[in-house]
Amino acid sequence: MLINVLMIVLKVFWIEVALFWRDIVTPYRTQNDGKLYDAYVIYPRVFRGNSAGTSSLEYFVHHTLPDVLENKCGYKLCIYGRDLLPGQDAATVVESSIQNSRRHMFVLAPLMMHSKEFAYEQEVALHSALIQNNSKVILIEMEPLGGASPLQVGDLQDSLQHLVKMQGTIKWREDHVANKQSLSSKFWKHVRYQMPVPNRLPKTASLSDKTCLDLKQF
Repeated sequence: MLINVLMIVLKVFWIEVALFWRDIVTPYRTQNDGKLYDAYVIYPRVFRGNSAGTSSLEYFVHHTLPDVLENKCGYKLCIYGRDLLPGQDAATVVESSIQNSRRHMFVLAPLMMHSKEFAYEQEVALHSALIQNNSKVILIEMEPLGGASPLQVGDLQDSLQHLVKMQGTIKWREDHVANKQSLSSKFWKHVRYQMPVPNRLPKTASLSDKTCLDLKQF
């Protein structure tokens, strides 16, 4: 009976248990794989106009992700427009940066259907993850896929469709997240679970802070 209860608790709180254990045993670890970044962020960049959708997406990529994953968790991200600047040999630099990243983080939004840059980065990243088996993919769903959404699963590239069906997406629901930058939120726990162990301690949160946040859900 006790074993059954423990199994149920472990199943329900698996991510919390995994993060708690990782924070205690290996809060950070020096990687010997030669890679420079923990994750390369692949997001649609549409430069025509400045719609509300574009502004929200850009803020998430350039402010929310770095504040949480870099400042609070100790990760190192590669973001085009910040780490890679226009004017460089884009194709070469992008390909090299993707190859030097442990994770490829796809930010899925309707704007991706109109972004040539997204299509190219998608091709390179999926080849690295699925063909070369050189990295893993994290899928962040900025807006719902399917239903009345302008972005349908069937609109995605075939390999990306396969990944969505096999591993699912991490859903960002801006209106449903009370504290959008809280490590204790379901969204950030799922993101951290799919990220590697960070190379360094976080800038603004101590190990004890992170551990306490993981324990709050028990």
